[in-house]
Amino acid sequence: MTSQEPSSAAMDSSDLNSSGSSKLASTISHLFECCICQQNLQDAHICPRCSQPFCRKCIAGWLGNQPTCPQCRELLTVESLVKARTFDQVQEVVSDFVASEQRNRCLCPGCMFAEEHVGHKDQVLLLEGAFEEFRCRFREYFELLKQREETLEMSLSTVKKNERLLKEAQGRMSSIARKMIDSITGHYNEEIARQSRIKEQLQVQEGKVAVLRSLANSLNTNVTTVAAMNEVTEFQKLAGELLKEKPPAVTVVDVHFKNSLIPSPIGLELYLKNARRHHRFYESSQQTESGFRWKVKVSAHQETTAWSCSLLLEKGRPDTFWVALGGSPAKPYRFELGQWVDFGDDIPCVYDAEADTLEVQLEIQQARTYAAQCSQQQDYIAELEARIGRYEAVIGDIQRKAACSLDGADAAMEQ
Repeated sequence: MTSQEPSSAAMDSSDLNSSGSSKLASTISHLFECCICQQNLQDAHICPRCSQPFCRKCIAGWLGNQPTCPQCRELLTVESLVKARTFDQVQEVVSDFVASEQRNRCLCPGCMFAEEHVGHKDQVLLLEGAFEEFRCRFREYFELLKQREETLEMSLSTVKKNERLLKEAQGRMSSIARKMIDSITGHYNEEIARQSRIKEQLQVQEGKVAVLRSLANSLNTNVTTVAAMNEVTEFQKLAGELLKEKPPAVTVVDVHFKNSLIPSPIGLELYLKNARRHHRFYESSQQTESGFRWKVKVSAHQETTAWSCSLLLEKGRPDTFWVALGGSPAKPYRFELGQWVDFGDDIPCVYDAEADTLEVQLEIQQARTYAAQCSQQQDYIAELEARIGRYEAVIGDIQRKAACSLDGADAAMEQ
């Protein structure tokens, strides 16, 4: 064996400093960790029963809460702990070993053959190689960050565009809605002003009639004097002038005029016949409107003259509908198919005791928007088309049976 050939002891030393040396250092370092704080031991003390080391501060805090060893669970006190000076000394050696192991792992080419690295030069990592690895990782992260930046820029651009489009659409729709509302408000204002003018004209004529009635009551037509004749003549003149004035035409106004914003509610006038008079129970026939089928139930209270009313949606889309009874303010009610909705007591209605019938007027806002109304109409059309299809199938079946019967009759006659 020449002097250049390594001895077996040198080989063993090289194996000790092989690729597993850092793992060995990590394992040894782990043995000198406190199992409570998971850090390096500080002022190490051990349990006299299981010899588990702890930081004195950590084990003292532990025993302040529970008087047992964290490792063996035997009873333990601070006074029975044993000071382990050897642990502190070995800890210093291990720390130096780990630090030197980390320092000696990365070298430049000039330092690689220095005397201090001769024993483990096969384990050192050239600085150029390490730096190349970091350079590759840097480029990888840089490209990922660049892609993220481009994605964020595109997303931000899209969000800004969406924000601008939404604001523009909001402005347009708000302008259209304001114009519609102004149009509706203007229509109502005009109608209210017209009704106010009619009211003023009627009040003027009412005042004139009151004056003439007072004058007529003061006249004494039984006295045949010139003065009495003059008063009567004056009265006739004033009355003739008043009667020549035609009073303004008055009709019940339709408060739900057609507009381009909100569909008009439907109006239902239901005449309820009592099939059981002694129960004073009234139920209407079915009322169909635009694919919706409604039914009303009314009952009278025996103790009072009040009436209670319920409304049933037999067919149509379940939804929340605004309902007004007999001119009362509309209120929202949730309707489900086949479930009666109670409106409470003392509803406005007209009862005919002789005919034993009850008249109830309702207004139902079946659609709050024209889009909803169109959707409801589409459902109704689809239902009607399906019904027509069923009728056509029945008619076709009847025609086929009739044709078969005629063919049989013709065959019989030929025989």
